[in-house]
This record gives sequence, structure tokens and C-alpha cells, in this order.
Amino acid sequence: MGIGADIKDIFADVGSAITIIRDSGDVTGEYLDSEINRQITKPFVANYFRNASFQYDTEIIAGDVIQFEVDDTRHLVMSKRAEAFENEVVTWEGTLYLCNVSGELSRPTSTRSAQTYHREETFEPVKSTCHALMTEALYGHDLETDEELGLMGLENHELYIPASVGPQILDRYEGASGEYSMIATIKKRRYENVWVCGLEVDTR
Repeated sequence: MGIGADIKDIFADVGSAITIIRDSGDVTGEYLDSEINRQITKPFVANYFRNASFQYDTEIIAGDVIQFEVDDTRHLVMSKRAEAFENEVVTWEGTLYLCNVSGELSRPTSTRSAQTYHREETFEPVKSTCHALMTEALYGHDLETDEELGLMGLENHELYIPASVGPQILDRYEGASGEYSMIATIKKRRYENVWVCGLEVDTR
């Protein structure tokens, strides 16, 4: 066996069992090693971000949602990078963001009323259980762009969501019962397979 297989055996002995959550069917039987980010001066980072090592033959890809069996918490895989030795992958290194919401994503559709002939807006479900990280907008990132401050103020929260869900501008996200947010902007190139959606309060 190679080094990667040896490390995989160590993960099974001392690591954490996880399940990869996918619409096509969950993937079980994998282990990983993770540690909490120790940036004490940044409580948000310490509470929500983890560094992780995956086995050499993992099926995990960036944008996956994984669940730790030990506490049932779910995390969004933000990155995946190969660690090689003698030109062979021995582990994969990545970053995990804690999913603090599992709301419903829906899309507006307009129909004409047969009684009043007025157009009425309704919402069709896109994904009923959509795990993501919702947080107050991190304006430090936005200040590095050319966006105007007046426009930035409209976004009071950001939603880190798997790109595979396929959110669109004007979609509605219900992070908690009766709390509606409208997707106002989508940043598709900040992370691999993870989109960052700027949210506004949805009054529709």
C-alpha cells in the first residue's frame, strides 16, 4: 500500500466519520481529520470555519455539503487542494464553512388571475432543504471591488450556497420560518462551486 492508503487507515482510526449529502444519493464510509480555526481575534472565523484533511481517494468535491456523524452538524466544502508526495496524492486539504441554515429556496412566477385578470406572483419551490451559511455581509471583501457604497448598503446578509443548487437573482430564501430574503446579487467566481448571494429583506 502507498502512503495515501496508510493515511486513510489513520483517518479511520482517529478521524471523524462523515456523510456526503447529495441529491443523487448520500455517500458514506469516509473519514476526515479537521481542526477548528484558532484565530481567536476573529470570533466569526473561529466559530464557523474549519481546516480539514480528506483521504487520498475521497469523493468529496468543492461545493459539497458534508455531515459529521458525531454531532450531525453540516458543513460546506469551500476548497479542496492536493497534498502530494513523490508525485502521488497522499491527502487533500480543504476548508469547511459551518451551515447555520437549511431553508427553502423558491422562485417567483407570474400568472394572470381568471377573475381579476391581474397578474399574480407566486413562488415555486426550487429546493426544499437547502443547507448554507447565512451571515451579515462581510464588507471588507466588498471594499476591494469597484462597487459603490450606496449599492452595498442594500445587501444586509450574504448566503454561501452550493452552486449546484442553481440560485437565481430574485429567488426567495426562507432561512427560518416566515423570514424571507430575496437574492439581489450573485458572486459566482469568489469560490469554486460555491456562490455568494447578496440578500435583501423580501417584502413581496
